[in-house]
Amino acid sequence: GDATPGDRALRDLGVRGVALGNLVHEALEQPDVFAALARTDGTAVLARALERGVTGTNATQRAQEAAVQIHASRGLATPGVPSVCQVSARTRGGFRELKLAAGWQGGLQDLAGAFETDPHAWAAAFGQSLRGAERQRMHGLLVGNIDLAILGDDGWFLYDYKPNDYGRGVGAYATACAPTQLSPLDQGMIRSGYPLQAALYATLVRRWARARGFHGQSSVQGVSYLFLRGMKPGLADHGIWHWRPSVAVLDAIDAHLIHAEVPE
Repeated sequence: GDATPGDRALRDLGVRGVALGNLVHEALEQPDVFAALARTDGTAVLARALERGVTGTNATQRAQEAAVQIHASRGLATPGVPSVCQVSARTRGGFRELKLAAGWQGGLQDLAGAFETDPHAWAAAFGQSLRGAERQRMHGLLVGNIDLAILGDDGWFLYDYKPNDYGRGVGAYATACAPTQLSPLDQGMIRSGYPLQAALYATLVRRWARARGFHGQSSVQGVSYLFLRGMKPGLADHGIWHWRPSVAVLDAIDAHLIHAEVPE
């Protein structure tokens, strides 16, 4: 079986990367998307809104795209999570598909200690995985393509949409667990190396915001990974992984960045 309706929709459509991000953005940018979803006929209202003005797409594919969009919107409208709808209500600006880059020098082992200072159980486990990485100094260009960056009252909120398939049951995307244990979604994040990606995104945005003159507004308030296969309306503890990186983690990564730039 499928974990959620969104799991089936993604499996049918097979979309990922920028194409997936654009689908979700299109849904979120509907003027009354979250108000519509609060209604009993909200799904139908949103479906009709998404279908307006679309040409050149066959009916089957459009229905699959709309299913992904509706599911993502409904998942993000769930109370109790740091969702796009909550943050966007007090936004001062936002960027979709924000592309940032910086040179990197150093080894992953150098970052282990910074992650291990984080109080979350997953951070200690991830730090240990970095200590076990191959010991070599790396030099190269890092490029980050952040699905959505929103400037709120207190700083930046970053979002990345993920189509990862972590299992057939919704429990594979659960975030609730005992304080000293790893949730299923924590384990998936570690396997995929996403905590490092999240920290890199946050560090790049902090540098970029400072360089662009966002004085006093360069802090990153949170990074959310939205696993669309595991998000389910009404289940705030499934499919959404959220973290506010500490200054210690961001400073440790920043020390290895040579120069931050915006390619486009």
